[in-house]
Amino acid sequence: MRILLLLNFLILTPLFLMSQTDASMEQGSDSLKSYFTISHPAKHKTITVTQNTEVKLWTAGSKIKGKLLAANSRELFVIYDSDTLALAISDITKLRLYGGSFAKTGGIATMALGGFGMGFGALTTVVGTIGLINQDLSGVVIIFAPLLPAGYGLYVLGNRFYGRRFKLTDGWQIKL
Repeated sequence: MRILLLLNFLILTPLFLMSQTDASMEQGSDSLKSYFTISHPAKHKTITVTQNTEVKLWTAGSKIKGKLLAANSRELFVIYDSDTLALAISDITKLRLYGGSFAKTGGIATMALGGFGMGFGALTTVVGTIGLINQDLSGVVIIFAPLLPAGYGLYVLGNRFYGRRFKLTDGWQIKL
């Protein structure tokens, strides 16, 4: 009888301990982290988003702008108007990550310069074309026409500096 009890103890104790370890690991995988990653498997790109990063999140019915507090495998916790919101990852359709204050200021300045370049390039293209049609001296201003695509490029670059947008419906995934 003692041998059976000893065998029972030797066999069942390790099995019990292994099941408890597996349960604690599963519970630990749902613990809060101070970061999450956004990845696109087809493009082989991964971006890590850390705590206190300014984010804008779109869900089916709302748009929330705040700072990332924490994340787990099911939810993102965002500070929004001094309240902490828990948003289910499955409900998020888009998100935008903002750079620091220098990146945002530089992005706004670059977008403004690009907008001015596009406007000036469009104006000189119209005036120069009309001048060339009328065989007028104002046709010379068409040399500034390349400012139109250059201004557009600066605008896109400034928008990229300001913040980057990810559509979760286009293959981007949020992971821990």
